[in-house]
This record gives sequence, C-alpha cells and structure tokens, in this order.
Amino acid sequence: MVESTLESIHDWPYPDVEQRFQNDDKSWREVDWEIYIDQLEALPPAKTGMFCFAVGEPWRHTERGAIHAVFVKIGKRYFCRMDALKDFSPNLYRREIQKQLEEE
Repeated sequence: MVESTLESIHDWPYPDVEQRFQNDDKSWREVDWEIYIDQLEALPPAKTGMFCFAVGEPWRHTERGAIHAVFVKIGKRYFCRMDALKDFSPNLYRREIQKQLEEE
C-alpha cells in the first residue's frame, strides 16, 4: 500500500489516488462527505449502484479502457480510487474496502 502524503480525509484525494493507480495499488483512500458529494454532483455519474458511483468524466484511457474515479459509501464513511469503468462492481468494491479496513 502506498503511504499517503495527505494529512486527512478532508484533503483533495486525486493526487494520492492517481499515484496509487500509477503504482498498481488497488487500495481505497478514505475521503470526507463533502468530497464525495462534490464529485457526485459535479457531473452525471458514468455508472452508479449501491451507494457507489463512477465520476462522469474519465481521468484517462488505458489498455483497460476508460479509467474513472470511483467513490463508495459504507455506513458513514466514504472511499475512492481509480478503476476501469468496464470493471465497475459495487459488490466487489464493498468487499475490498471491508477487507482493507479489517487489515488496518
């Protein structure tokens, strides 16, 4: 897992989640409610499901296709990372986050 240089969940997450993606680090970064809502309302989501959405505009395109920022709500906590839109899977994301939280 990449060590975050950000100070808190209130800091803008994109530099951190972009670096994680570049390092093939699939860990989730916790963010606050304001960032989650800001990204949910910025553009119509590309995909949604079960308290989860992919931001409407892709961050980049790779051999895996369009890469979007994905945000997930679990209880009163919010998480994000970059992922291929074709791999969008709310159930998988929730399992990954739960596992990550158990390991912390």
